Amino acid sequence: MLTVNGSGSDRNYYYRYGLEPRVDSVGVKKEKIGIDVPFAGNIRVGSATAMRFFKNIYAGVNMPVGPGKDLKAGWEIAIGEVIGFGYTPNKGATTLSAGFGFCYRTLTASNDHVFGKSGNTLTLTGIPKDCHDPSATMQFWQLQFPFLLTQKVGGDFGFSFGVLLNLNVAAKGQSRWKTGDMTVKSDIDNLHQRFFTPDVFATVGIPGVIGAYVKFSPMDAMTHYYGPRMSMLSAGINLNF
Repeated sequence: MLTVNGSGSDRNYYYRYGLEPRVDSVGVKKEKIGIDVPFAGNIRVGSATAMRFFKNIYAGVNMPVGPGKDLKAGWEIAIGEVIGFGYTPNKGATTLSAGFGFCYRTLTASNDHVFGKSGNTLTLTGIPKDCHDPSATMQFWQLQFPFLLTQKVGGDFGFSFGVLLNLNVAAKGQSRWKTGDMTVKSDIDNLHQRFFTPDVFATVGIPGVIGAYVKFSPMDAMTHYYGPRMSMLSAGINLNF
């Protein structure tokens, strides 16, 4: 504030000048943190979660591995995640998921064998005399609990890998053969399959669309002394992984 009373010979001169103060503030605009990682894509602040439905729908060839020389390849079909939950940290290219699904897989008997039972043990035997055209299939029904990591690697390409925990709820040996013009069918239930088995599972392709998978089941499918000893290896097509 400036005040002047009088000016030269004029004692009655009065002048007053005022200036209101102005406060200026300078702020820096906050930017989202971005980190460019060559393999994982652009990592940004924040995470995403989502329910998953009908993921990892796969089908392929199922092969025995190990001492089960009287068994040969069958097939499998599964929906690995009928329902699941996915977590994508930092809104990046990596997704962790867990879910629930089911699987049906088979193996077939070779060398004209059919299934029989000795006590509580599943066996492979020759067909009865005067019979022909034998076939035998070993069937497994599983509930699956997948724990997977899915990674996108530039563009649409990516891969997924993890572990499937299986509850083997049922197994059956089914045999057929012909006697003359009559077909004979034999079903053997209540087998001693392992109740719990883990699988190693991996898929390469376009996440969310299609890929090629491989699955290895390292444990014997049957409890020791109650059936053929074999692990299983399968490969095929995986949809919506």
